[in-house]
Amino acid sequence: AKWGQGGEQIVAQGYGGSVHIWSADMSVQPPLFTPLPCITGHFAPATDLSWEPTRGTYLLSASKDQTARLWANTDEGWRELGRPQVHGYDMTSLVCVGGGRARGGEV
Repeated sequence: AKWGQGGEQIVAQGYGGSVHIWSADMSVQPPLFTPLPCITGHFAPATDLSWEPTRGTYLLSASKDQTARLWANTDEGWRELGRPQVHGYDMTSLVCVGGGRARGGEV
């Protein structure tokens, strides 16, 4: 699981490839977290997630389905924008490093 910027969202990967996001209502204490519609698309367990570091409006996910996927929060919810890397091996980690760049690795 990873916290979004400002601690107002948390995202976690699911075993079946789904990505779950919860949004916090910071007007109450302790904050109340509400689930948002699930992001789906991976066909195997998601292994890592990384928020875009400057505004947190994009999310990268890696999976054992041998893809990395780029997601964006739109007016209709989170949508897949693309697959920046179809890598042919199980990616276990990735990180957004800013400026539209990312790095990934395997164990």
